[in-house]
Amino acid sequence: MTNFKDFEWITPSRSGNGSKSSAAGARIVIYGIGGNRPQLLIVLYPDTMKLMRWVVGDRLDVGIDNARGLVALRRVPVNGYALGAMSVGKADREKTIGTNVASTVKVPAPAGLNACFSRVSLNPDDCAEVDGILVLSVQSK
Repeated sequence: MTNFKDFEWITPSRSGNGSKSSAAGARIVIYGIGGNRPQLLIVLYPDTMKLMRWVVGDRLDVGIDNARGLVALRRVPVNGYALGAMSVGKADREKTIGTNVASTVKVPAPAGLNACFSRVSLNPDDCAEVDGILVLSVQSK
């Protein structure tokens, strides 16, 4: 019989519905790398949304500094990519517009994107407001 006392047990860190998560800061994920249209997904948790005074439905421009490992997001009045509530089904999407919950913005990933953007969670210290622009730093300090 196997002795299980030496196992290192891994417990789930997921807290369920992302909009009610206690996560802070932001998260960046690149997915679909093998396909013809890789996507860059940026998740903004409620503390970051409050810092910027953004709500679901706001439109954003996304800028990337590939060399320094920075992502910049700025609110724009028209065009741009819409902030959508995280983990909300189609039936409840309309209810989240104008609210301050965990939100996502999805953009096409630029060609040659630095690997530092591939999957990273950012602490609130890595998310700074500079002249109305949210700057996310993915490089280790």
